[in-house]
Amino acid sequence: YAYFTKPNSIDREEDKSVISCLNPVHDKLIIRIPDGNSALEWKCSVYDIVARNLVNKELSEDENSISTACLVNGTYFVVIHNNIGKRCIFKIVKN
Repeated sequence: YAYFTKPNSIDREEDKSVISCLNPVHDKLIIRIPDGNSALEWKCSVYDIVARNLVNKELSEDENSISTACLVNGTYFVVIHNNIGKRCIFKIVKN
């Protein structure tokens, strides 16, 4: 699980919403955006360990699938953000 937070408000409980992501990943990364967020514009980026942006995708509420077939086995960072300033950064491992 990971938390979305607004900048400078990480301790405010009302600013937290939980997403879930299966980890480690194999052929695809599944990201679930919590219910009640359909009016927001969600985006996801995947970076390698030297900060190269490898994948960009717009997300929708509920379940999203991102292909990881083009990625070699290793560690990656996923950044999910929306148009009101909430963002989440977490690590995944591709096997």
